[in-house]
Amino acid sequence: QFMVDKALSVKEIHLEGFKKAYKAGVKIACGSDSSPLKDFTHLELKHLKIAGMSTVDTLKSGTVIPAELCGVSNEYGKIEENYVADIIVLQENPLDNLETVFDPLMVFKNGIQFNEQQGLSSFEDIYLN
Repeated sequence: QFMVDKALSVKEIHLEGFKKAYKAGVKIACGSDSSPLKDFTHLELKHLKIAGMSTVDTLKSGTVIPAELCGVSNEYGKIEENYVADIIVLQENPLDNLETVFDPLMVFKNGIQFNEQQGLSSFEDIYLN
């Protein structure tokens, strides 16, 4: 409960800092090593958008920007020949409806189609190979 209370107590200050950084052109990457929960990234993307980030910049914060900041933009971050890419197939254009990225029709990781029904048994095949 302490951590929840602490987070809530700095929410407005954090939001103000985020808005200043975004307006100043600071590159903001989505992602964390703090949560293995599958919906954590979705939640972060939603909150970036709610906080005022444009849809295109929100999508870049989960693709191009992390690759740039990690120094691997010559291999990751976009769909292009000779790049490593995990691909999601969507019902709609995410620029028109960001929510569509949270419910993909298909997911391909390392060239293998993955779905939730495969469960944890395929986790090793998908993520550790």
